[in-house]
Amino acid sequence: MQGNYTPIRRDSSPLKDVLNPQLDDKGANGTSERKVMLSLRVPATLKRRFKAEASAQGRRMEKCLIEALNGWLESQQS
Repeated sequence: MQGNYTPIRRDSSPLKDVLNPQLDDKGANGTSERKVMLSLRVPATLKRRFKAEASAQGRRMEKCLIEALNGWLESQQS
């Protein structure tokens, strides 16, 4: 192949190790909790603003979203 293409290096872990659930730092009840993937579509400008603000605060987008979702869910119980 020509050009500067470099194939992605793949982890050689067995499939069962790759599919094992990842654990979050702490779940809602204070114990480790399994993480799952959540995919959604948002406007590009919203994502850029979100990413910039999270970065400016030195925080990960994932942690900010978890905090926001938990806050929203708590507000719905009122």
